Amino acid sequence: MLKNLRKLVLSLVSMVVLFSCSGLGAKANADVVNPDINARAAMVFDIDTGQILYAKNTNQAYDIASMSKLFTTYTLLQAIHSGRISWDTQVKPSKVIAKVSKDPELTNVELNENHHYSIRQLYNSMLINSANASTMAIGDALGGNQENFIKMVKSNINKMNIKNYTFYSPNGITAIPSGKDKKIPVGVGNDFSANDVAILTQKLLKQYPEVLDVTKKTTYDFKDGNKVTKIKNTNKLLEKDRALKVDGLKSGTSDSAKCCLVATSNKTGHRIASIVMGAANNEERFIQTEKLLNYTYDNYKCVNLNTYPKASFNVKNGKEDQVKAAIAKKTYLWIPKDQSVQDIKSNLKLKHNPTEAPIEAKENIGEYQISNPTNLGFLNNKSTYKVKAISTQNVKKANIIVR
Repeated sequence: MLKNLRKLVLSLVSMVVLFSCSGLGAKANADVVNPDINARAAMVFDIDTGQILYAKNTNQAYDIASMSKLFTTYTLLQAIHSGRISWDTQVKPSKVIAKVSKDPELTNVELNENHHYSIRQLYNSMLINSANASTMAIGDALGGNQENFIKMVKSNINKMNIKNYTFYSPNGITAIPSGKDKKIPVGVGNDFSANDVAILTQKLLKQYPEVLDVTKKTTYDFKDGNKVTKIKNTNKLLEKDRALKVDGLKSGTSDSAKCCLVATSNKTGHRIASIVMGAANNEERFIQTEKLLNYTYDNYKCVNLNTYPKASFNVKNGKEDQVKAAIAKKTYLWIPKDQSVQDIKSNLKLKHNPTEAPIEAKENIGEYQISNPTNLGFLNNKSTYKVKAISTQNVKKANIIVR
């Protein structure tokens, strides 16, 4: 009788493969009023989970101008970490690059074709002052010429699963001399969506967080022989609003792109990033970025999902019929301030349902699929955030008589 009852209960509960952890489900996000952002596209997201907190026109591709230098940055740091190049590698700029560095219409630090510059110098001037010629010099150092370097960057972009983009220059200039002194057709730029830029930003900051050691600098002394040029960071939020604790990342400006900015902040100990594309002018991009960051911090709080109510899963042939499943790693999610962790929707998807005993404590038994309370999903078009689920206890195999 006991054996049959146990089997009946087990079979009834086993029909539920996906278990909702929340008794009430997530509250509608009705009380959070989205800001009106004056830009072509805008976005806020969490760097760790990719949770999207604000989105405006994020799938439409636009010229991103000098934000393109983040793709160059990613490719350079990849080469540094693999040992293919070092910070002390000396680079002699070509005549074409030296000429670009003297163009009064472009943001630059002047380079002399007869001098050598370290990769570290070029890297700092690229990220802090948005130096276009320095970016090209990095490209030549890594790829041998601009064409080969662009192929390298495109390879990385494709691996990020970014599609429907155009990438013609490492610095984002729409008509740039190549290593063979050719030119890209005027008006053709590096076109990406805000979603694409977000994917890059997340990868860059998670894989190479040391980039922030440079992007947070307000000034940098560029030394060329006896000459020292003090360059200033193009990201005015580093000093304009210290309360937001912005420490990066990259601006972009051109006639076709208008004024753009990727910013990042770690104000609460949980890093977020914002993207503004196509703001009307230089000041407006910073105003709109402040609006996005303040909106996030004013309306959302970051909660620890490890305090989340744990779902139960069924155990077959065990001394216990059900066991709780925990989230394997420390995980945080942003929720509206008037909500609690109990309001988050989550499903437990098991590897095997029911799970066969014996089971070890902390054994991987499946995954939690966690929904975004903002209903905006996560980066890479993911509707849920997936994290490994583990058993909270040991379960021994039941005696054959009990089974």
